[in-house]
Amino acid sequence: MSEKLNAGICWKSCQYNNPNHVNNLVDEGFKFLRIYVNLADFPQAVPNQAYINNLMNGHDGMWAWDNFSQRWWSANPNDKVRDSFTFCKANNWLPIVCFGHSEEQTSWLTRSPGADKLVWLKLMATEFAEYIKTNFGFTRADMESWNEPNECMGASTYANVTINLSQGWKSVYPNSWVHGFASNLKEQNY
Repeated sequence: MSEKLNAGICWKSCQYNNPNHVNNLVDEGFKFLRIYVNLADFPQAVPNQAYINNLMNGHDGMWAWDNFSQRWWSANPNDKVRDSFTFCKANNWLPIVCFGHSEEQTSWLTRSPGADKLVWLKLMATEFAEYIKTNFGFTRADMESWNEPNECMGASTYANVTINLSQGWKSVYPNSWVHGFASNLKEQNY
């Protein structure tokens, strides 16, 4: 196969404070970072730029997967949402924002958002995309919808969630790729 795939790494597998790790990833051709944004952390309010700014200063989206007696590939407790975007900008990597809801939490949005939450999802995606474009200067940022559909979410609900998130996202980044659930990013482009 003569075509070289651009390599990427997932969420907090990237030790962005470790220069040796980052240099090794760059040497190996890594070019994007999947950044998990945990919508279970989002309060029920109308999304706007101040709302998104507040979330950017909150805990990295992977905090909910922590098992404090045994830390695995999850976020450091001091990591903030904005750290991954800062890393992408500094290293000229493409951010892929993965909107999802942790399985370990309950929230007003739920793991399977109903029709009454679709307008909120679209507005939130628009505001989030606008925030990272304005504050980090990304000319492109991709989006992944609901990182892992689960037994709580049927195909119709997943499709509606993805449509609304992607409409909001593409209103800011019209040339972005939207990824839906599949075994790898090459199979899930829309």
